Amino acid sequence: MLQIKAYSKINLGYSLQKKRQDDYRNFSSIHLKSMLYDEIIIEPGNQLEIIYHNIHSTFLDKLIQKCIKVLKNYYILNKILAKITINKRIPINYGLGTRASIAVSLIKGLGDFLQLEIGYGDLNDISNIIHPELEYFNSELNATLILNGEVLNYLNINNPYYTLVIFPKVNYEFELINELLDEKSETANIEINKFDVFNQELILSQDMFLPNNVENHIIGKYNELKFLKNSLNDLAVFSSLNNKGSSLFAFYDDINKCKETLNKINPIIYYAECY
Repeated sequence: MLQIKAYSKINLGYSLQKKRQDDYRNFSSIHLKSMLYDEIIIEPGNQLEIIYHNIHSTFLDKLIQKCIKVLKNYYILNKILAKITINKRIPINYGLGTRASIAVSLIKGLGDFLQLEIGYGDLNDISNIIHPELEYFNSELNATLILNGEVLNYLNINNPYYTLVIFPKVNYEFELINELLDEKSETANIEINKFDVFNQELILSQDMFLPNNVENHIIGKYNELKFLKNSLNDLAVFSSLNNKGSSLFAFYDDINKCKETLNKINPIIYYAECY
């Protein structure tokens, strides 16, 4: 039996650019691995069987089936005999990249399970066939530096802070937020030059806390998010809305500050974790 942790991510800044001609948007950000994770278990089986816990299959099944199909075609496999259990531990649709993380983690896990020896280049090719954004989760390092939709570098960032991740009761559809942002003309670019992109061992510091140029627009629309953001700011070193999703995170230099904030907001939130 193989047990895999599919880690989520938080965004140290999120600069969303205007729409491209194909109606998609580029963005710039730093994806930093969060310690919150979903679990994948792969066991031997007489056939391919996929079981979902704590989530309806429609949320993930199309992506999972595509991962398996692409893997089979890439390595010319007739069958994959395995029982795959996906245990969803993280609430869905909050902007933590859990679907992409599950997909990449599953490909890596099946590679180990089937002894395929998937290299970085292979994983990158497979990921791009499934969905280009899976590349953001390809590295064994814990951070991805993204500029205008392109992976600039993978980094190893040591986070010395206690981290609080909040899941509010507000959980909007990304399509609604895209409509809101369509009304705004401003755009902001992350100053990547403050990073030594060739240095893969960095300690998270305040000059790495980058702006989120969609945060004010979204928080201005939801009073609950505005209250939560203000509550986090009282004691946190840094806090932010996590990309376009309604989850928020904050960094604390003292665990007691994290706990104090959590006690204050706990009655009005859906779920939270401090690590």
